[in-house]
Amino acid sequence: DLPAQGRTPMRATRLIRRVHMYAGLLFLPWVLLYGFTAFLFNHPTFWARRKSFESENIGAMFQGWPDADVLAADAAKALTGAGAEAMGSVVKVENARYTGTIRAFAKSGGERYEFLLRPDDRSGNWVKAGGGRGVEPDPAAGPTVAAKQVPSTPTRARVVEDVAKLSASVALPTTGVDINAMPQLRFDAIDSKGGRWDATWSLDSGSIRARPSGPLRPIGWREYLTRLHTTGGYPVRGNSDRFAWAIVVDLVFVLMVFWGASGIVMWWQQRRMRTIGAVVLSAGAVSAVLLGVALWRAFVSS
Repeated sequence: DLPAQGRTPMRATRLIRRVHMYAGLLFLPWVLLYGFTAFLFNHPTFWARRKSFESENIGAMFQGWPDADVLAADAAKALTGAGAEAMGSVVKVENARYTGTIRAFAKSGGERYEFLLRPDDRSGNWVKAGGGRGVEPDPAAGPTVAAKQVPSTPTRARVVEDVAKLSASVALPTTGVDINAMPQLRFDAIDSKGGRWDATWSLDSGSIRARPSGPLRPIGWREYLTRLHTTGGYPVRGNSDRFAWAIVVDLVFVLMVFWGASGIVMWWQQRRMRTIGAVVLSAGAVSAVLLGVALWRAFVSS
C-alpha cells in the first residue's frame, strides 16, 4: 500500500482523468461541429449548392481578357499626369491583379440564377438565386486622383454577352442578363517623384483612381486574433503565409475528428465507465441537436 502522502496525488490524477473523459464525451458534438465548420470556411465550394462551370467554357469567356500586368500598363498611361502637382508621371507598376467578381443574374425559364465569375483564376459557379442583391464597396475611397476611362477596359455589354453564353453552356438559355457587380484591377503605381500610389481601375465605369500609399494600418490583438479565426481558404496565387494557414486549419479539422474518435475508443475500453459515459455522451448529443434546431429556426426566420 502507498503511504497517505502518496495517495492524494493519485486521487487527484484519477479525478482529472475522469473529468477529462466525461467532459470530452459531453462536448464531443461541439468539438466535431467546430472542426467541420472550420473545414467549410477553408473549402467554400465543398458541400455547397453552387455548381462550378466547366473550365473550358469559362476559360473561353476570359480568353480575350488582357493579362493584369498588360492592363495595368495601359492604366498607368492614363493615370500619368492625372493628379497634376500631386502626382508625377507613372514610371513603374507592381503587384497588378484582378480583384472582386463579376456578379450577374440571368433569367431562364421563369427562374433567376446568380453567377459569380472570377477573372483572377478564371473560375466561376452558379446557383438558383434567392434573396436580395449586394453592392461591393469602393476599394479606393479616400484622398484620390482620377483619370479618364481607358479604352481597353472589358465593357459591360461584352460581359452580358459572355454571361449569356455561359448560361447556355449549362442548359439555361437566358431571356435577360443583369450585371450586379464588376471586378476591379488593383496595382501599385510608382511615380517619377518617388511617390507610391494604390491604384484601382473600375472595370464597370472604366475610371481609374489612385490614393497615396500610407503606412501600415495598426491592428490590435483582438482584431488580429478574430481575423485569424475567420480567415480561411487557399489563395489563388502567391501568398505563402495564407497557404500555410489554410493547411493548418485543415490539419486541426483532421485532429479534431481523430480526438473524437480516439476518445470514444478509449472510453469504451473502460468497462466500469461505459454506463455513465453513455449517459453523458447521449446528453451531449441531445443538447447539441436541440440547440442546433433552435438556432436553425432563428437563422431562417431572421
